[in-house]
Amino acid sequence: MKHVGSIFTIIGLMISIHALKGQHESYPVSNKDKNIKPLLQIVSVMNEVGAEIDTWHLQAKDKHGLISNREGYKSTVNDIKQIANDFKWEEPINEGDSIKIEGTRHSLRGQIRESISILTYHNHNQYETKISYEMMGHDWLESMKNDIFSLFSTRTSELFLENPSISTCVTGNFNDTMEIAVNTQSKNIMRLLRANFVESLEEESFVSLSAYTNQWDTSITTNHKKMNLQIALRDQGLNKPTRVLIGTPILTAEY
Repeated sequence: MKHVGSIFTIIGLMISIHALKGQHESYPVSNKDKNIKPLLQIVSVMNEVGAEIDTWHLQAKDKHGLISNREGYKSTVNDIKQIANDFKWEEPINEGDSIKIEGTRHSLRGQIRESISILTYHNHNQYETKISYEMMGHDWLESMKNDIFSLFSTRTSELFLENPSISTCVTGNFNDTMEIAVNTQSKNIMRLLRANFVESLEEESFVSLSAYTNQWDTSITTNHKKMNLQIALRDQGLNKPTRVLIGTPILTAEY
């Protein structure tokens, strides 16, 4: 009887584990996970195709600007500076009807650079203010992944009242001469990211390709089609590395 009881206990545990597993798999993906997923996948593909990463960017922007008067603008700027009181803030830059204020900080033992930009357009006494926050690092340190995403999540929750628009961009180089053409490699990267072709601009030594993957929520519309992935490769000539950039929904680095 003791053996029978043990069998039922084991079966019960297996059923419980299966039920818990099912519950876990049915949980919706958190906003934090959605924000970091594209960067992790792009980094993985960069490694898979043999590109050496030199920079990565994570950027969050207000979806809608805050419209206020001058006093409201001053209050918004002061609130942000209090939240980010350990940032080094530059003097405001006035250009026509716009004011730009930027603060920067080096974090995680100096491995990444954080920046907050407050861009305001004013017309008489009406002020429209937009906030953007960016993290940028050189190379990619897998051991710091959790620290990076924890900091990004904390900053965005402090700076934005609503979920901001998130963009990601990774740049790198093929240090050895690529044995395939840049347009072939761009399509290979698109396939690895499980994306569908939208459009491209192709030259002999350069290609810029736009695509769409339903793995990521963010997208924009181009020529009446959704796109949320851009891939650019440039062959810089003999004995020089081929440059590669991958971004979502668009590239935010020069190519």
